[in-house]
Amino acid sequence: MTSTLFKLHRTLWWRTIKKNPTVLVSAGMILVYGLLSVLSMTVQVNSPEALHAPVALGMVAMLILSLAMPANEQHITQETFRTLPIDNLKPAMALSSLWTSRAMLTILFTIIWAGFGFTQLPVGQGIMFIVGSVMAAATTIIYIDVIAKVGSSRKEILGIVGGIGIIAMIFFAVNISSQDAMNMPLEDIGAIASWTPFAAATGWATGGIVKLLIAIATLALGAWLWWRDIEVSPVQTKERNKTDLRIPFVPNNPTGIEFARSIRYIFRDTRLLMSVLVLPIVVIVLMVQSVSQGIPEIAYTALVICGLLGGAMAVNDFGYDGPAMWLKMVSPVQQYRLILSRHWAHMIIPAAFQVLFAIVLVFLYDDTSTTILVGLVSLGVLMTSAALSLFLSAFNPYPVAPPGTSPWADKSGYSGAAFVAVFALMFLGWIPVAPGAALIIFFGQQVIGVLVALAIPAAIYIGIILVVKKTADDRMPVVYKKVGAWVR
Repeated sequence: MTSTLFKLHRTLWWRTIKKNPTVLVSAGMILVYGLLSVLSMTVQVNSPEALHAPVALGMVAMLILSLAMPANEQHITQETFRTLPIDNLKPAMALSSLWTSRAMLTILFTIIWAGFGFTQLPVGQGIMFIVGSVMAAATTIIYIDVIAKVGSSRKEILGIVGGIGIIAMIFFAVNISSQDAMNMPLEDIGAIASWTPFAAATGWATGGIVKLLIAIATLALGAWLWWRDIEVSPVQTKERNKTDLRIPFVPNNPTGIEFARSIRYIFRDTRLLMSVLVLPIVVIVLMVQSVSQGIPEIAYTALVICGLLGGAMAVNDFGYDGPAMWLKMVSPVQQYRLILSRHWAHMIIPAAFQVLFAIVLVFLYDDTSTTILVGLVSLGVLMTSAALSLFLSAFNPYPVAPPGTSPWADKSGYSGAAFVAVFALMFLGWIPVAPGAALIIFFGQQVIGVLVALAIPAAIYIGIILVVKKTADDRMPVVYKKVGAWVR
């Protein structure tokens, strides 16, 4: 039975690969960058402690990827087979956990680094390092599998943690120049990491039974979580908690409820949440570059880019509604009221972030007048982005994948309509503010320039609101025909 189930997993896994080659592309990118990292760190190892740093960094990177971008390659689950008379799925599930792209990559990197570590240590310690590397690989694979099996009620929280981890990884990578990268303090990092669950498995090879106990405890905890998930899975039931949709200071009427519901749902839908996380990613990366290099223009550019990206979350509101849009079609409420409520709910976070970012820049740089000018112009860019998102949401809707779909299995983002939306925000969002910016930069007309940079986007925004308001009722059946089913 174990052999049959494992063959089933391999067959389904290969069908997934052929149906969605993005999985292979992502695995290829991890392979290339992983090998480059391994190669670059081999020339920096100057002590036994330095050998532990890549082990810790590799485990952290794999776990962050599993949190933020689950691969969903596991096809043998207890919940799927619970209605069949199969007594023990655990052996097949353990084998199938090894037959996934990230598990294979983990094993490959482990073999490479364990072999290198063996050559850098005395024979006895080298053997201990190989044993520890196997233990570290097993720990990584088990926790990747545990994360993949976490219930939907916790996936949103883990997605946020993974998103923050991705930001940290980008922050770390961008702010290390090529020269600094060749002088990373691997010895210091390894000495500290060897006392943590991320590198304790190899840390004991260079001394310390306590490190071995930490590694064993970490592996045992992962195995217990993995085992417990299988034992509990057949009796799990989906909880349906009722939530009060109202938000303080928001009117208790249909449009207010739609506004409040949309805000609450941002933090429950990782598809929308990842759109929000793009803004802090841009800000953190560019801000650190600006401060470290002493170039405020980089921060000003980040402020304008945030304005361009501000409408990304609201660019396809109807698509994210999907089949549920039928409820709005039959509700006794004017359609444009619901459209605007949802649109403004999705724009309030980018707008608040834009204002907060501008205020931070005012206190950060001495040239207050320039910072205020850029901040006001960026608000014009944000208004243009919001206007474009509202227009595209009504006239360029496209279906998306259902909630909870892995980014690697999401095929909805590759449509022509999605490309049009991204192109419109990135390449058209700055045009309405260009005349005002030209008055400020080339003619020194700061007051008039700011007024123009705000007035034109505001006029466009109001005009699009009127257009959408007028055509909303007539277009709803057409929109529903496009987005009434999820992309699978």
